[in-house]
Amino acid sequence: MANGERAVLLLDRQSGVPLFHPTVYAATVLRSRNASENTVDAYLRAIMHLEICCRIRSIDLEGNIRAGKVLGIEDIEYIIAQCRVPLDHLVKQLDERFAAPTPPKPSVVSLEAVRMKQRVADWQELTNYGTRVLYIRDYVNDMALRALQRLPENTSKYLRLNEERKITYDTFTNRQPPKRNTSKPVVSLTDEQIERLWDVLDPLARENPFKNKFVRYRNSLLLTVLIFTGLRRGEILGLRVEDIDWANNTITVIRRQDNKADKRRREPKAKTRERHVPVSADLLMAIHEYLSEPGLRKDHVKDGNPFVFISREGDPLTASGVQKIFQTVREEFPEFPRKLSAHICRHTANYILSKAFEAQGVTGEEADNQRRDFNGWSEKSTMPIRYNQRHIAEKTAISVLKAQEDFARRKNQRNQKN
Repeated sequence: MANGERAVLLLDRQSGVPLFHPTVYAATVLRSRNASENTVDAYLRAIMHLEICCRIRSIDLEGNIRAGKVLGIEDIEYIIAQCRVPLDHLVKQLDERFAAPTPPKPSVVSLEAVRMKQRVADWQELTNYGTRVLYIRDYVNDMALRALQRLPENTSKYLRLNEERKITYDTFTNRQPPKRNTSKPVVSLTDEQIERLWDVLDPLARENPFKNKFVRYRNSLLLTVLIFTGLRRGEILGLRVEDIDWANNTITVIRRQDNKADKRRREPKAKTRERHVPVSADLLMAIHEYLSEPGLRKDHVKDGNPFVFISREGDPLTASGVQKIFQTVREEFPEFPRKLSAHICRHTANYILSKAFEAQGVTGEEADNQRRDFNGWSEKSTMPIRYNQRHIAEKTAISVLKAQEDFARRKNQRNQKN
């Protein structure tokens, strides 16, 4: 849009027109929550499931609500069951439902955004089955609430629709599948892997997989900043030269939503709170060298581009560009984790922080609060526990082994006395 805002829309593919109720829901409810672009995308894909289910079963949801109804139990059960079905399979069901001898262009709801269309696999990573059910529940409930606002209170039609709304909401809630503990152990780089990464990404190293001088220096600095500062991918892509405080040795993470100066299709965004991240003198010197030395950023950047990390063409570096860097490293050096990414670098930064806390005697709530500040989390966030898992596991293993060794030593001593 002209003001720099990125919009995610749900379109009717036959007409190409955004669907009214999903657009209103995204623009008012989701926007008022300051939902990220990915969250809006996930909600609209859940609504896409709902729209296709309604078309398959010839459910006129809007008409039902006008008549004082919402969804019947059988319809809700069907919709929830279909939430398990991949989106492409659901579209195929719709095509078969309206198949004709000479098939017309199928009236399929299609999610389009100001970015390239995602594959179904991407959607399945965005949200799981249970979350999809809840997103549909919230959207249907919002449609009913908007209809209630147009009715006089305490009339029979108002009371009937409100009761139907509550029943529908509770039915979706009660049919939600139980949450499973699917969290996997946090992966971070070992000390040996970090050292190896420095070696292979040294701009002067023969085995460096990147051939261009500028790209070598940029990639080396990019991964160094990620590992030492714990910045998210969106935060480092949004980092501007002006965000570096040379006098106080800090990098400032700033939330800039819908920035007109950012021409990237998917604008990187800071998910966490704004904060000042300390930077060592050595890292600050490396950043200065990258920004000012001949043949590096200053000789590639396009006029008006304020971002620190840029492409060879001088444009802001994109998320796919960062993914390509990690993909190249993984393919060239299989000793690194199979899912080496900016997120693993963030976990590595927190592991380094855990070891620093231990060396400095920082423990308990003080350590958790410092970690929250470092990562930009809220005061009540429970993320410090998750991001300290590796260090806790290592200390636990040491304690368990010591207990076993102490027991074995006492047993041997007892046997010797006997």
